[in-house]
Amino acid sequence: MAAAASFECGFPNFSNTWWEPPFTYCDFIHLFDFITITLVVFLICDADQGTPFLPLPPDVDQERRDPERLVAIERLLDVRDALEERDRMPESYKSGAGYEGKLYVKVILDLIQELADYEKESNAVEATEETLLNTIAWALPTEAGAEASPLPVTEPTSPARPARCILAYGPEGTPVGMALYFYSYSTWRAKPGIFLEDLYVRQSERKKGYGNLLLKALAKEVVAMGGGRLEWNVLKWNEPSIGFYQSIGAQRMDDWVGMRLDREGLEKLASS
Repeated sequence: MAAAASFECGFPNFSNTWWEPPFTYCDFIHLFDFITITLVVFLICDADQGTPFLPLPPDVDQERRDPERLVAIERLLDVRDALEERDRMPESYKSGAGYEGKLYVKVILDLIQELADYEKESNAVEATEETLLNTIAWALPTEAGAEASPLPVTEPTSPARPARCILAYGPEGTPVGMALYFYSYSTWRAKPGIFLEDLYVRQSERKKGYGNLLLKALAKEVVAMGGGRLEWNVLKWNEPSIGFYQSIGAQRMDDWVGMRLDREGLEKLASS
């Protein structure tokens, strides 16, 4: 009975002149594997930065420096930093109501649009995430375990960045409302105050105490800074809101008429 043919593959004998006949089948296989692995190593080793053996093509190198791509990367880093900021915020700011970092700019813009829809001015919103980022003083990280303070820990306000914003949260940590405000001044009292530009609670979350929570936070800040008043405007037809404000002690200012100068009128006066 004839013996069955077999192949025993081992490493070629490099001590002999193995490139000379007789070659074995396995010698060819190992030589091919060696060359293939060597090429693969040169091709993938540090391929992201390029190598002397395989420099990056000009179009790929340019793509990596594309401004839009760099902006996107920077935005992701901002999100990471904002998440880290939120983790360092006092526990009292993580639920209920608190000042927030830049990560929440989209939430704030969505709430602004919902408010405009409610007030029948859906097309009036000109704010963007970029303009909000540039004009709101955002929360800064605080030390872990720091005591909550009625005074905000945010970027400093300035003429170009005058506003601050507080968000209210539901039990599951979902934003349900906001208070966006800036600082005012009373000449007769010679005291600072707060002007509440927008107070909004999502319609599905009303009558749950969130509006009162936001106003209470602002009232505490006014008292803590030695201020004189907290004031805001409300549309005359918004009777539910007027009733709510009066229930917490706010007074109607019927003797006053609001005045405004903007757009062409503002430019015309400034250039006259």
